[in-house]
Amino acid sequence: GLLEKQEDIMNLTSQFNLASKSTYELRGLLRNAFNAAVQADPGSKAQHEAQALIDAIKLELTVRDFIL
Repeated sequence: GLLEKQEDIMNLTSQFNLASKSTYELRGLLRNAFNAAVQADPGSKAQHEAQALIDAIKLELTVRDFIL
C-alpha cells in the first residue's frame, strides 16, 4: 500500500545518502546507530529505526567490499 511505497522511497533515499559517504563516515554512523539501538526501549520505533539504519549501513559496506 501507500505506507510500503513511502518506506521504499525512504529506503532508496537513505541508501543513496549512505552511498555518498566515505567508508570512515559509514563506520562512525554504524557505531552511533548501534549505540542508539542499544539505548532505545526494546520494540520502540527508535530501536526499529536504528536497526534499519544498521542494516542499511552494513549492506552498503558489504557492497563496497564486494565491488572493490
